[in-house]
Amino acid sequence: MTSPMSPKLYTTREAAEQAGVSRQTVQAWIKAGRVKAPEITLPVGIRFWTKDDVAQLKRVEHKRFPRKAKAGK
Repeated sequence: MTSPMSPKLYTTREAAEQAGVSRQTVQAWIKAGRVKAPEITLPVGIRFWTKDDVAQLKRVEHKRFPRKAKAGK
């Protein structure tokens, strides 16, 4: 149970879903150095992502597939 002051933490799968990519893509980005692994990592390798970490994933995904302007605008 989290307290009202505790930040929301996401598993790698949840963070990937928020960013619109797969968990495997996030892991590949970490390995390739495109994103930093989150600071909150358990000794067994489970990573927990903050809202700021998820925002980082979204920025990388946006750079990968930028939105195109609609025709006529």
